[in-house]
Amino acid sequence: MFNINDFQTDLKTNGYNKANRYSVTITGAGNSDLIDSLEYRLQSFALPGKQISTSDVIDGTGPIKKVPYTTTYEDLVLTILLDKKLSQRNDISKWMGKIIPSHESEGKVGSVQLYSEFAKATINVMTYSEEGNPTNVVTFHKAYPIGIGNISYGYANDTPATIDVSFAYETWTTA
Repeated sequence: MFNINDFQTDLKTNGYNKANRYSVTITGAGNSDLIDSLEYRLQSFALPGKQISTSDVIDGTGPIKKVPYTTTYEDLVLTILLDKKLSQRNDISKWMGKIIPSHESEGKVGSVQLYSEFAKATINVMTYSEEGNPTNVVTFHKAYPIGIGNISYGYANDTPATIDVSFAYETWTTA
């Protein structure tokens, strides 16, 4: 049965996570300039979920059972604040071009070039308490960018330019 005193005690003891206290670091992307420029330009992100994929199985004449067969992960999406030269967008595009070239200057167009070398970044997302102490770390293993969103321009738009960058990864773990 719900007890308001227990609820208040739990909030006082365990607190709650504020969504504006975080840091994101990327290592192993093969470009230290990109890493340095992204760390302080992350406007927001959505911590992705995961699902267990199931298959419907009929066991004799009984009801249909859902049997798990794999885990699937949603993409990690980072919203990045762009500098005047759009350096972050250009660097991520170059990173993507090292995996699958889209221009002849990057390699053979459309071929998987250096996937094993450039699709192995580690992305750490750390959340903090109000006092600045780390409360949780989520690590995305073997991450690489798979999509760069558009940049919206308009004469009435006076806000800083941002892009959404989607990352695929092998798995995530918490510490």
